[in-house]
Amino acid sequence: MKDSIMSRFLANWASGKFSFWKASVAIGLFAITSPWLSLVGSKFSIDSKLTNPKRTLSVYVNHGIFTFVTTLEDGTTRRSSGILGYKKNSFYFLTLKTQYLYIADHSSAAFKRDLINVNNRYFDVRLKRLNEHDFLLTYDEEIESEGIQRQIAGIRGELNWLDEKKL
Repeated sequence: MKDSIMSRFLANWASGKFSFWKASVAIGLFAITSPWLSLVGSKFSIDSKLTNPKRTLSVYVNHGIFTFVTTLEDGTTRRSSGILGYKKNSFYFLTLKTQYLYIADHSSAAFKRDLINVNNRYFDVRLKRLNEHDFLLTYDEEIESEGIQRQIAGIRGELNWLDEKKL
């Protein structure tokens, strides 16, 4: 019986012989995953108020895994979680799970706009330090015509992942 392609690949990979293609695959995987690995061991939180729609945001990060809770003005509450990366003064969010905990009004404009935010599974946020705990966060809106969103957020906790020289 013939071995599957995957089993032949794994046997060849694990053979212990050095080859450039093995090294390039390993380096490529490291380069792709390095932002996600940078926050392993970090614990901090981010608190902010956003517009479009108006809402509060609380993000809790534990070893590179984030959970954020968004509450619209009418009380509608959404929880999302996933993995968080950090590189070159930017956060990279990859949302894996989203759930509405409470919906006040299904027909409100704020809820309909928040549905657009829910579908944004991958986004980046640029950081600029304002003082010890406050940062200016900048990100592109989901709808291009809405431009760039800027907000001041408080970040508290273990901030050893920050590159102070570049902020």
